[in-house]
Amino acid sequence: MRKNKPESEENFPKRRRKGHGFLIFLLMLACFFLGAFVSVNLDKGSEIASAFLNLGNSSESPAESEASGQPESLDAAALEKQLKAIAEYAAVDYNYTNAGMISLQSGLLKKSVVVSYDGRIKIGLDPAGIKLSLEGKILKITLPAAKALSHQIVKDSLKELERADNLLNPVKPEDYASYPEEQMAAMEEKAKAGGLFDSAKSRAGGVFKAFLESLPEVAEGGYSVLIEG
Repeated sequence: MRKNKPESEENFPKRRRKGHGFLIFLLMLACFFLGAFVSVNLDKGSEIASAFLNLGNSSESPAESEASGQPESLDAAALEKQLKAIAEYAAVDYNYTNAGMISLQSGLLKKSVVVSYDGRIKIGLDPAGIKLSLEGKILKITLPAAKALSHQIVKDSLKELERADNLLNPVKPEDYASYPEEQMAAMEEKAKAGGLFDSAKSRAGGVFKAFLESLPEVAEGGYSVLIEG
């Protein structure tokens, strides 16, 4: 019986070389696909980064425009629109409590009641009256007089404090239900006499001035803000 001859030692290195070559091929193939995957994702990341950079560059300030050779300018109409949009947030809320005595008489029958209630007045500027103009390097804001933007009576705040009934003609809730509304104009005049309307106007002017001066195109462009009215 013929026995197989043992392989010579020379054949072992050859088999190892063949096995090593196949492994190297697989590794190269894997690296190729991995490199392609990383390349695609890096390209997408670059596109996203470029989009953000373009978004930031699209709102180039006038100072940057001047540095790039473009003429410096401010859009006064656009800035005026922004001031009108924030006017409501510069308004002042005046919360008050008012009390009064209501005397009622029917023929010879008299009765009276003392009531109190809470109200709230929002004092500010009418956006339609806010004007902004650009004169050289001066942004001029013209403000209207402050006004009551809204006036509300707090729900369920009306209550009796004291009453003087007549046996034949007692006090009823409908006798004083309209009292708060009747006092609205008087309460607005009281707030105006106390300087609240002037304070609201000054506050609005300060808010507008601070807003404009915070804009890079205003600060870096050397503009100043002037409040009139």
